[in-house]
Amino acid sequence: MDCCKKFIFIQEDNSLVIELSSTIDEISIFYYGICRCVFEQGVSVEQPMKITNDAKDKIVNFLHHRYSKDKRINKLIQFFRNIGNDQYIYFYPYNNEEKTLEMYDVLEKSLVYYNQGCCQEEIACKIGDYISELSFAKDMLNSMPYTITIIVPGKKVIVGERDKSRRKCIYCGGTQVEENASFKEKAHAIPEALGNKNFIQNEECDICNEYFAENAEEDFSNMLVFNRLKYGLKGKNGYPIFQFGSKKYARFFDWEEEDYENMMLASSLAGMAIAHTGTSLPHGMSYYLTYHKGIPHGKAVGYFLPGYLRLFAEQMDVEVMMILRSLGIGSLEQFEGLIRECLGTPEITDAEKEAILKEITSSERKLAAVPIPVTREQIAEMITN
Repeated sequence: MDCCKKFIFIQEDNSLVIELSSTIDEISIFYYGICRCVFEQGVSVEQPMKITNDAKDKIVNFLHHRYSKDKRINKLIQFFRNIGNDQYIYFYPYNNEEKTLEMYDVLEKSLVYYNQGCCQEEIACKIGDYISELSFAKDMLNSMPYTITIIVPGKKVIVGERDKSRRKCIYCGGTQVEENASFKEKAHAIPEALGNKNFIQNEECDICNEYFAENAEEDFSNMLVFNRLKYGLKGKNGYPIFQFGSKKYARFFDWEEEDYENMMLASSLAGMAIAHTGTSLPHGMSYYLTYHKGIPHGKAVGYFLPGYLRLFAEQMDVEVMMILRSLGIGSLEQFEGLIRECLGTPEITDAEKEAILKEITSSERKLAAVPIPVTREQIAEMITN
């Protein structure tokens, strides 16, 4: 006699539910076959299971040879292949869905401590604290006079009929049998552009899905572009990029995803280069504005760039023009206007101007880095302009 049985497999950062419809004997072979790949004959099954590379290979071979034609088992094979050596998992029958969901977070959390090599007493203590925190949060939410509904879940949630032949579109009412409606495409209950990857609506037909995509979702996501930028909501093509002027763009900066290792390497190499070559006038003059007026260093350097290029306008006009052309700028006046538009104009008093002059002219190394001879008056003009 055939029966239906679910099993849940839980890793530290992943989980999988497998549903088997077969005889009781075959289901028992499935369960104990996996267990015997981990535990020796006669040894009782303990949870969580520690999966060594040897046990993983045995499980994969067992599943592959006995259930190779079942596509669902292929997902389970991949699940085990992705487990690291000596990592722990939970594996047990999925009887009570409500109770399983209630315990899921606790079990997943405990695997973190098992994989860290914590002892049983330490794990019990930490899990006890975690359960207390969950209980406190649950009691607090239950005491509130309203209901909180999480509409974009952290784990995949599929709403609606799984059997395509029995689906009915919630928008047009179309079915596969009567209206010849198709349900081939994956329909997101909330647009993917708003960050939804996991909330799937089974009962939205392909025609309605295409209609919303072409006539509503793009306008809706564009209307919320600033919110998407603010909260870093990824769409199909990653983070949104918003153009707010000629060659001016804004995008979300995700510090966890940026390549900090290479950035730190580049920063170190740049620091070593500066230590050998030294810096020139704009860089040296900027320190006062940063130290004493709180102006960001890069911005402070930028203030003095137009005046610095003017020093070379007569003697090195070709080189200056090449620099400007490489930036897509036609003249020094245009460059100066761009700097003022982007950075503004700092207020510098006579006393501050004198302090900057004294600091920069006392550094022979910085003056020597200028390609042409420069006087105190020219430096003063750079500050004024």
